[in-house]
Amino acid sequence: MKKIAALIWLYHEDLAKEIYDLLKPISQYVDIFLALCEDKNNRSIIDTMSGLNNVKNISFFPNCGADIYSFINQITNVNPEEYEYFIKIHSKKNNWGENKICNWRAMLLDNIIGSQKIFEENIKYIDTTNAGMYGCKPLLYDEDKIDSSPHKPKIKELMNMLDIEQYTDHQFFGGTMFVGKVSLYQKVLNNYTDRICYLLSKEKGKIEENRNGTYSHAMERILGYIGCSGGLRYLHNDYVCIKTSSNDLKKSYPYLDFRIMYNNDIYCLLQPSIYGSITKISDDGFSVIWKQMNKLANYSKIRDNIYTRCLND
Repeated sequence: MKKIAALIWLYHEDLAKEIYDLLKPISQYVDIFLALCEDKNNRSIIDTMSGLNNVKNISFFPNCGADIYSFINQITNVNPEEYEYFIKIHSKKNNWGENKICNWRAMLLDNIIGSQKIFEENIKYIDTTNAGMYGCKPLLYDEDKIDSSPHKPKIKELMNMLDIEQYTDHQFFGGTMFVGKVSLYQKVLNNYTDRICYLLSKEKGKIEENRNGTYSHAMERILGYIGCSGGLRYLHNDYVCIKTSSNDLKKSYPYLDFRIMYNNDIYCLLQPSIYGSITKISDDGFSVIWKQMNKLANYSKIRDNIYTRCLND
């Protein structure tokens, strides 16, 4: 398989080390195209990323259009003869889910580049399936099943401009980190880069969702529609099974699957708002502080990869 182009919008300099640590073990498989904010100094980011020998380009963009503005510019310049696929990642800081307790940056990064083993399994899967877009299933949204009415006028405007109104699969990965096919995205976006960036340039700084909708959030969804047009697949990582202790869940879900991430956070694949941080882990079990309840729970292994809550909790 060809190398993958890693398109990275790195705005928050304090997250540079985290992203560096994830990219370093997979450097043989990716080339890095780094996008930085032209309004910032960036010295510490550049110094950190200089430890990688596969940074092919560093570009500077204004702080507008969230992480979409830089991506639209970057994808235009990727050589599809050299790179069949790209990874779109960025230094997302805001949390997600009920009471905003979930670190969805970690969830998205972990799913794609959480370790060398994860990434190697992902590229083998991509190589055999050859779909248009890949990402984290727990953060996949179906636009037709969620309330995003504020953005619908701008979604329609952009879809009409891009001539993709005929797309019927309206799914996208929340958080806008995913793997996509270069040629598929260029076919749709390349002739409209300037027009899209003009609209995105009106939205500066931190862009919140509002009742009038935003072009940034509209394009987040459209990037998903484009990927779906070439086929959608999920990237699967190893998980642990926890025996259900809730009487309400036992009948339907006797076991729930959880993902333990590179940062030692853990979340439920079926309901990712069930989210916690591991405080202790061993061959025999682990302890978690579940953030919804702010309560410690201990789990012991009952057989390979299956755990149950300790009775003395």
